[in-house]
This record gives sequence, structure tokens and C-alpha cells, in this order.
Amino acid sequence: MVFDTRPYRLAIKEYLADNSLAPAKGLTLNLSLPLGIVARAALGRVTGNMAAKNNLALGSESPLPFPGVTKRTYLLTEPVRRALCPPPKAPTAPLHGGGYSALTDTTYAGPDQGVDFTGKGNVYALADGVVTRIDLNSGWPGGTIIVYKMLSGSRKGQYVYAAEALKPVASLRVGSLLKQGQLIAVLDSGFPGMEVGFAQDAHGTAFGTTQDGKPGGPAPIHGQEMADFIKQLSQ
Repeated sequence: MVFDTRPYRLAIKEYLADNSLAPAKGLTLNLSLPLGIVARAALGRVTGNMAAKNNLALGSESPLPFPGVTKRTYLLTEPVRRALCPPPKAPTAPLHGGGYSALTDTTYAGPDQGVDFTGKGNVYALADGVVTRIDLNSGWPGGTIIVYKMLSGSRKGQYVYAAEALKPVASLRVGSLLKQGQLIAVLDSGFPGMEVGFAQDAHGTAFGTTQDGKPGGPAPIHGQEMADFIKQLSQ
């Protein structure tokens, strides 16, 4: 006898589509023994011919009031979840987008100690690097500062800070390794916006003064240096 496995594969995919469901909650299928075997084999094919016995673990079993039918609850293991419903990939900065696209898709607002941006959008790592500080109560307007050390490119070894109204991505931690173009934060406020600049140390101490670029203040040489660096990466 040939069994149509499509309904079972569809049921499994629909179950997995809700990422809020933990594998331990299980997927209940009312299957006779032959159908159970076929469903397991089908799932093995869908997940790249993984061994069926490793795809599903039998969580519970109870008879139903129908001849030859058993209610089985199968527990979906994490390899199955990853194979059938992989997590969405985080957006990355375009390699060549012009302007300041290597850093962000928000709006350039001029240099001071660093470079100011406004609007709402994504913020990306300027180089491969390692995160050295994340602080949501840093004293910067908006509260947030993210600092990382660049481990690649022409500025290898230099620290970079991104500060103000930023929301770091949930997975970001001190010690996290970054790839150039990786999403690190989201700017979700037009004011105070975001400032990005070179830092003196792993804590994120900015170069220059808070008066850089302001009327009567020093020229924003450090901010302009960062602006030129971002534009070069964005070409």
C-alpha cells in the first residue's frame, strides 16, 4: 500500500512555522503504525535524508477507540526545527551602496566628535570585530553605547563606538564576534539620533570634545575622519 505523505509533511511544517513553539511541546499525529513509519521516513527526506530515528522522538502513546489506530505524540528535536524552519538571516549592509551605506541606511546629519545620523533604520558593523561594551544607561543622550574593536581592514585594532538612541540586536553580547556588514543595532528615534566615531579605548571614550563642530568650538576633525572612513567603505 502506498501512503500519501504530503498531509503529514504539511502538518509538520505548519507546526514548525510558529517559532514561539518549543520542540518539547510536541506534535500530535493520530497514526496507525504503518503511517507513523511513513511519516517519519518522509520527514527524514525533507530534512536532507537525516536518519528517521533521530528526527522524531516518541513522547507519548495512547490507544484510540478505532481499530488499529494509536495516538502518538512525537517530540520534534532541535536539528529538525533548524532544518525545516531555519531562523531568518539578519540583514547585512550592501557591499557597495554609496553614501554611508556600509554603516547605516539612516540619514547623515554631520560630523562632531563622531558622525551624527538621524531617522530610523539599521546599523551595521564597519569591520570584523569583537564587542567590548554594551551599555543601555551610558549617560549618552538616548542611553545606549555599543563599542567594538575592529579586527580587519585598514583600521584594524581601532575601537568604534555607536551611541545614543540605539536598540542593540538581542543576540549582541560583550565578547560577540562580528562580521563586517553584520546588523548590530536599530536606530528607532529621530531624536537624539545616533553618533558613531572612533574611540580611544574598549570603554568607548571619544576623541575630541563635545564642542567639536559647534559654533566657536574646535573643528570636527575626528568626526570628519570617521565620515571619510565610512564613505570609503561604502564605495
